[in-house]
Formats: sequence, C-alpha cells, structure tokens
Amino acid sequence: MSDPFLLPRPWGNLAYFDADDQGYPTVFLHGTGCDTSDWQETFHCLRDDVRVIAMDFRGHGLSEVPAGRFTLEDLADDVLALMAHLGLKRPLLVGHSLGGMVAMAVARKTGNVGGLVLLEGWTALSCVREAFRGERMFGNLSPEQMEKIRAKSIKTKARFSDIEWQFFWESVKAFHAEDFLKQTGVSIWQVYGNLGRKDDSERRLRVPSREHIFWHWVNGAGHYLPHESAEAVASICYQAIGHVAHENG
Repeated sequence: MSDPFLLPRPWGNLAYFDADDQGYPTVFLHGTGCDTSDWQETFHCLRDDVRVIAMDFRGHGLSEVPAGRFTLEDLADDVLALMAHLGLKRPLLVGHSLGGMVAMAVARKTGNVGGLVLLEGWTALSCVREAFRGERMFGNLSPEQMEKIRAKSIKTKARFSDIEWQFFWESVKAFHAEDFLKQTGVSIWQVYGNLGRKDDSERRLRVPSREHIFWHWVNGAGHYLPHESAEAVASICYQAIGHVAHENG
C-alpha cells in the first residue's frame, strides 16, 4: 500500500491507508498485536474494484501510543471517526480477531455499516476455549511465520505500560456481542478455521442461527486466516461486497 495518512485524534495520530479506488468501501481491522501489514496477502488477492481502507489501532503499527487508558469501545470510536473523516457510506467492515470484536462494537454504535466479515471475531473471548479442541492458533503456518507474529505482538505490547495494557485487556474480556447478533439487521459473515472444530462449535461460538448470518469454515486453517488463507478471505470479502452493494443500492 501507499504511505499512510494520519488522522489526529484526542489521544494522538491514527495511521490509516486508503487506496481511494472507486469500488465498495471496505475497512480492514487487524487483530491484537498485529497491524495493517498483516493484511498484505489478502490485499494482493483483491482486485482494484475494491476500495481498500485499513487502519492501525492505537499503539499498533504506525499509530501513536495513547497517553492514558483506553478500551475496546475507544477503538470502535476511532473507527467511527475514520469513517466520518472519509465520508464513508455503509462500508463493509472486515475484522480479524480483536478487529472483528471492534467491528461489532462499531455496528452497535451506528446504523452506517453495510455488513461485517468476522474472521474469528469472537462473540466473547471465552468462546476461544469453549468452541475448539487442541492447539490450533497458528494452524499450518511455518515456524518463521509464527515467530514473526509472536515477535510483533511482543513488540506492540511493550509500547504500553503494564497497567494500561491490562486495563485495555479487561475491556476485551468483558466484551460480549450475543445480544447484538440476535438483534441486528446487519448482514454478517462468520468465518473460522476448521482446525479443532467440535460438532457443536457454532453453538459454542454463541452465534444465533439467523437468515442474515452466513457461515464459512476454512479447511485446514487455524486462527490467523489473513496469513494462512488469504485467497479464501478475499473470496468471502467479494461475496460480502456483492451482497451489501445490492442491499444498499
């Protein structure tokens, strides 16, 4: 992607990227300890008819570290600020892990969301332990890829004080979106790697069975879908874009 733009926020500068193409606006939200660069394989699989927008959460990637405590809901407010800054109309939000949780928090706050693609974006953090068996986090990534992800996460967390990070993580642990999923009319794509899947994983993930919630299980994949299964992620994004573009005229 091109050089980042900076959006001034009360806590510091938020780094974001905007391809500014004419396609449907699609905002990519990364996971904990990751940043925009973790989407690169997915971006390579997308055509130019998608307006790719991505941001680094506070203290991640090229965004500044906030001076003080913050919560998951504050990250959602940053997404809303970016949407307003760019004048986005009902964008598709694509979130991985923490990014999926933030995407749901955004959709709870505004009607200006066209759809959600949740790549292992937990309804609640406790679902991680309940819904799968065995060690599946890094799937079939190489040792080099695993070490790169771990090293970036450690480096990112080190930018915060222990107190600030713990305060933030308590807000992640407290997040729960089951009621939102039961009530929202937003179209949602629930995407999970099938490694360690149990017979009743969908129930354990606390996702209701509703007409506008679509399931995708990615064969042979673990948690880091943007790294392991970029082509599958891009394909699901296209399905979602076609659906929400039709829905929103």
